[in-house]
Amino acid sequence: MKFKTQVVSGVRWTSISVIAKAVLQLIQLMVLVRFLDKSDFGIMAILMIFINFSQVFVDFGISKAIVHYQNISRSDLGTLYCVNVLFGLLIYCGLFICSEYIAFFYGEPLLIDYLRIIGIILVIQSFGLQFDVLFQKSLKFNIIAKIEIFAVFVSFCLSIILAVNNFGVMALIYPMIAMTIIKTFIFIFFGIKEYGFSFAFNIKCVRKYIVFGSYSVGDSVVSTISGQMDVILIGKFIGVESLGIYNVLKDFILRSTQIINPIVTKVAFPLMSKINDNLNSLKYMYLKIINYTSSIAFPVYTIAIVMAEDILYVLLGEKWISQAILLRILAVWAMFYSISSPVGALIMAAGKPNVSFYWNSTRLIYMPVVVYISSFWGEIGVAVGMLIVSLLLYIPGWYFLIYRICNASLKEYSGSLLKSFCISTTIGIVVYFFIEFISNNLYIKLFFVLPLGFLILLFLNKYLNKDFYNAILDIIRK
Repeated sequence: MKFKTQVVSGVRWTSISVIAKAVLQLIQLMVLVRFLDKSDFGIMAILMIFINFSQVFVDFGISKAIVHYQNISRSDLGTLYCVNVLFGLLIYCGLFICSEYIAFFYGEPLLIDYLRIIGIILVIQSFGLQFDVLFQKSLKFNIIAKIEIFAVFVSFCLSIILAVNNFGVMALIYPMIAMTIIKTFIFIFFGIKEYGFSFAFNIKCVRKYIVFGSYSVGDSVVSTISGQMDVILIGKFIGVESLGIYNVLKDFILRSTQIINPIVTKVAFPLMSKINDNLNSLKYMYLKIINYTSSIAFPVYTIAIVMAEDILYVLLGEKWISQAILLRILAVWAMFYSISSPVGALIMAAGKPNVSFYWNSTRLIYMPVVVYISSFWGEIGVAVGMLIVSLLLYIPGWYFLIYRICNASLKEYSGSLLKSFCISTTIGIVVYFFIEFISNNLYIKLFFVLPLGFLILLFLNKYLNKDFYNAILDIIRK
């Protein structure tokens, strides 16, 4: 009973945090696209490639090791804290030096200063990283949620003010730095009160954490590079403005997945780590997670496919309507992306980060080729290339990443997705039929068709997908 209560509480608080952040960031995007150039978003996309890549080394998989190992001494935690801070300083120095070469690669001299400014995030973040992880491990998601919502709200306000006052790319950079400072300071303050802090530095005692993390960091490096290969090569071969268009739409379409994934990784990983010695329980929880994930993501992406022009017009403005085809392709690709994300929590909970490392290493071989060839047909070509790869990897991904870890058969795996796929398809057909044959009026679509689709979604889940429906009711009631 206590286990179920922890699950419900964790999901509820993480959901509150993630949804609040997503709403603020969506409003932020809606405002910023009207004040900033598309090239500004392209430059920011390039900056985030290298920030995300660098953050992997700052953490070095230590966070996942702390969650995985159930009994860690204060001395070990003190040493790991110092290791994180040391890595933060070293990685920032490396980024500072490499900024000139990165700018030369993209032919954008301004990237030098931008990278050196935004890179300070790496140092700041390293001081609060461990306390964030300890709160996750203790399943105290209410504290994490409140901190993150406050920090994102401050960042949101600052970005709007700077954008309106013509700060350009800096309207994206300064708010991110401010958000990191706020989160780090508050995590340190409450973390020391909750867990204390003991300074220590004994590398021999923390060797097992470093070894565990080394597989994780290797996996994260190759997955970050292969996962961002589209952004890396579009910026190089097609141009910064095209990258801005592609990345805004990709970020926009992945917004619902970005709501779901933190809930999965923050809640499911520590909970699955507690039952990683029971294969049947691990399989059962994983299949439930991908069912819940797809039950949320699939309907959202289906609506994006059917109503692409309307969504772009309302949220991003009239000048973005011409990108409807790109949005539709990315929406189909995002369905595969959304169901692939929870496997990371499964792999880490099972203590087998090497499996993910080997899988992503193979992706690093073929993804550059796929993206490079497809880039000759522009942003749409890249999106189609990404979609084809996702289709081809469905069965190999199941076998190597899921079956070999939790023994879930292809029938069980696909069956956990089938209900949400059928429900989403039904909603898509109903909405398309209404728009095509009854009314194409924008206001009718927004205030009647979408609510109608939502009611159909509730009805079908209640009778065809009862576990998901009851889980949502549990979260709301408790």
